[in-house]
Amino acid sequence: MESTATWEGEPYRGLQTFDIEHALIFHGRDEETCDLLQRLRDQEQSGCAFVVIVAASGSGKSSLARAGVAANLVQSAGVDEDVRWHVASFIPTLAERGLFDALVSSLCEALPELADSAGSRQEIAEGLHENASLTVKLSIIPRFKAADKPVRLLLILDQMEELWTDRNTTEDARESFLNAIKALAESGHVTVLATMRSDFYHHAQTSPTFLRLKGKLGQFDLTPPDSASIQRLITEPARLAGVAFERNEKTSKSLDQVIWDDASNDTDALPLLEYTLAELYRQRDEQRGVMTFASYVELGGVEGAIGKRADETFASLPADAQDGLDEILPLLVSVDTAGEQSGVRRRAAVADLTSTPARKTLTETLIAERFLTTDREGETPVASLAHEALLRSWDRIVSWINLNRDNLRLR
Repeated sequence: MESTATWEGEPYRGLQTFDIEHALIFHGRDEETCDLLQRLRDQEQSGCAFVVIVAASGSGKSSLARAGVAANLVQSAGVDEDVRWHVASFIPTLAERGLFDALVSSLCEALPELADSAGSRQEIAEGLHENASLTVKLSIIPRFKAADKPVRLLLILDQMEELWTDRNTTEDARESFLNAIKALAESGHVTVLATMRSDFYHHAQTSPTFLRLKGKLGQFDLTPPDSASIQRLITEPARLAGVAFERNEKTSKSLDQVIWDDASNDTDALPLLEYTLAELYRQRDEQRGVMTFASYVELGGVEGAIGKRADETFASLPADAQDGLDEILPLLVSVDTAGEQSGVRRRAAVADLTSTPARKTLTETLIAERFLTTDREGETPVASLAHEALLRSWDRIVSWINLNRDNLRLR
């Protein structure tokens, strides 16, 4: 029987990021949210309110920043309730008009007081580029002080690694932009929370401005959630949506327990788990208000859902990019020569996976869709298949392994 719902709409985000409006259904990162809030307060007291979340691709950095930290501040939970928080978000590669113009536009959209400033947006953008500290002092801080009640701004600098990966961003422009971020974080009115993929962190380490910006405590290493957190991630959104998990009358085991057992064995593919849950919800028995074992079996469990989504993604690519799959799989797959010679994941240098335009399109798509996760070995960016299930449940890889098993074993 369907219970009373307190959340309208789909309770799972699939492969999409949780944002502030999804805070109610964002679960499994409570401890990390509290730790980040305290870290931001500590950084503010030290004079530079900046923290960067560093983690592998697919670990939920953006969702934590938005549905965790930002939502918490906006709701004034755990902070001075007299302070009104606004949130601005900024992604470097979406800055079509240039980093500084786009940054000022984001700030003005979030903070009406700044938009009403006597200086034009273009003047503020040019000032941030040429003399960030003076511009923040003369054009930005006064607007906070002019508000009818204390106002703070949280700037989410998402996908910060794009400052180094975007070919249109020169070193001078990047350092000037980081100086502007530093000036904002030192203003006493702006808190900056950034996210960065761990495989690009070594690029950021080459920037003196970035190192000064984060200081000793401005880096937050995000690790995979524990088993109890995964359980909450699975069950709480369904409860809030008034939907139950079907129970097997013979074994007395509920579907959420089965999913929990499957997911707890591998915490590195959270977006794919979320995708499976989203599909189960869409295929639920609406009359009974339950997500069913039959749908889970039809999906093939978490592993089957992965294969289905991978096929959909692959089919959307142009033909030359599809042809690139046979070229990159030898870099990403090996076989267990000591056992049953089953396929196993291996890491490959990102430079090798993107050495041709077709490979680059394919690899970047697989990374964006979270089928490849990125990391680094020493100073070398590397990538690997996000989940061992892809070797068993994505028919294209299964067929390729079967055809090439002897070559893989010999290599």
